[in-house]
Amino acid sequence: MSLKGQLCIYCQESPSTRQGDHVVARGLLSIVGRQNAPKVPCCKSCNDAKSKLEHYLSFTLPLASRETDARTRLDSAIISFEQNQKLKRIVFQGIERVRNVDGTDGDETFAFPFEHEVLRSYAEFLAKGVLYWTKGVRVGSEMVINATFVPIAEDLELLWKIFHKTPVLKKLTGNIGGTTLNFESALVSEFPLYWVCRFTFANGAIFSDIEIGTSTKAIWVVVEETNLNSVMPI
Repeated sequence: MSLKGQLCIYCQESPSTRQGDHVVARGLLSIVGRQNAPKVPCCKSCNDAKSKLEHYLSFTLPLASRETDARTRLDSAIISFEQNQKLKRIVFQGIERVRNVDGTDGDETFAFPFEHEVLRSYAEFLAKGVLYWTKGVRVGSEMVINATFVPIAEDLELLWKIFHKTPVLKKLTGNIGGTTLNFESALVSEFPLYWVCRFTFANGAIFSDIEIGTSTKAIWVVVEETNLNSVMPI
């Protein structure tokens, strides 16, 4: 189905290209997970910006994958690094042994330099894509959208509070590509609209800040309405 002419869900300003955009790039998904990958209206400018983030993640996420095909994805990523020698040097020269923060697979593991801001920016795209794909909600430019890493120690507590203890209007859980992207979403308030989304990647990949000693498996995105006309249903 052609998406040409529909309004881009990311910028809410420009018309979509014919192909639109996969909510999660097919290159980030396993071969099996690429079947029926959801697409949304997207203009060329937003597609280019999102693709740059996905290009970086297609190299780095497989290195931290905990998916069942992690070994295959890792081998493929290592081959791809030969096409990007600069990134290869940054990643492989910066690898170091660290304590395994979640206590699985032994006491130690390896960590490599990772640009957290890339994943934070990507999560904001994902929130818009997932909300449109699942609920037909367009996140307008006048809304506030913020993504943040939540330390493992606080993540489960926040998950329990938002999805179990707090009365919410709608709950939504699902995945794209099996375990490549898992999401949990809650509509806390309709007027003003307040969505909370939690994303995990590659079956629980861990992102750490070694300097301050915090690690996370989840990125939380809050979409908050500041203008009652800024959310437009399909």
